[in-house]
Amino acid sequence: MLRKLVKGALDRLGYQITRSKDVPGFRLYSYFKQDGSFDYEKYRQVQQEGNRRKLDYIWVKEDNIEFLSRYIKSVIPDPHFGICHGTRRGKEQEWFRK
Repeated sequence: MLRKLVKGALDRLGYQITRSKDVPGFRLYSYFKQDGSFDYEKYRQVQQEGNRRKLDYIWVKEDNIEFLSRYIKSVIPDPHFGICHGTRRGKEQEWFRK
């Protein structure tokens, strides 16, 4: 019963619980060598490959950045810096500067 309740709550929030490693749109990689040590080169290769595949994807709309910018300026009249986690092409930063 608890499991069903938690799953229902997470579903409503847009999360999905699954036992499968093959969720559409996602891949699960292991970055360990046979001896159990971290394989940095494999990690780097997978990250670069994924970045190239998604280079033309922009996940945020310019209108949303404009809205956020107005809000931030209303709270902090003269912001000097910001932190953007997860950047690819730099469109978000470009829009914030604008």
